[in-house]
Amino acid sequence: MMTPGARLEEPWFEVYILPPLANNFKYLRALGACMRGKPDVAGVSLVRGKHIKANSAHEPWVEADGEIIGPLPMTFDIVPDALSVIVP
Repeated sequence: MMTPGARLEEPWFEVYILPPLANNFKYLRALGACMRGKPDVAGVSLVRGKHIKANSAHEPWVEADGEIIGPLPMTFDIVPDALSVIVP
């Protein structure tokens, strides 16, 4: 759980930002923290917003809902009522 405050019914994004880490062990540690529901590892940022512009000096790949969607820079906007959810 990288973004514990994210909810479909809320009108904002919750973004998990993981900076470059020194080695693969530190990435595994960050992943383990997410699996325990405690994503607040040193250096990680959680950001909320309705309009998010993401940029970097590097060109890291962006993942959204488990899918790689491309490299930075990217802009993300909330589109009100764009998704219809039917609950039985």
